[in-house]
Amino acid sequence: MGAMGLMLVGAVILVHERQHSFFKLDLKTLALMLSAAGLVALSQTLFKVSTTYSNYVTSAFWLWLGFFLFGLCIHILNRKYQNNLSTSYTNAYVVH
Repeated sequence: MGAMGLMLVGAVILVHERQHSFFKLDLKTLALMLSAAGLVALSQTLFKVSTTYSNYVTSAFWLWLGFFLFGLCIHILNRKYQNNLSTSYTNAYVVH
């Protein structure tokens, strides 16, 4: 329970914005964080259920294939993500 509380406090600190000394949350970032956590929790639940009906290796294969295909779809469908990724790769290998 303490770890969960620590994670929640950290999430609130990450999405906190200071504007004119009022407490305001960045709701878009908070929604993205919660949806990512929900998707991971859903995938892990489905993984645990699927291992009861088949063996571990088959379940792990489909879990990681699903993660890969989801990431590939995000990469293909989101132009901003493509640009950020290519920029980070080019900046990582530039010698100054």
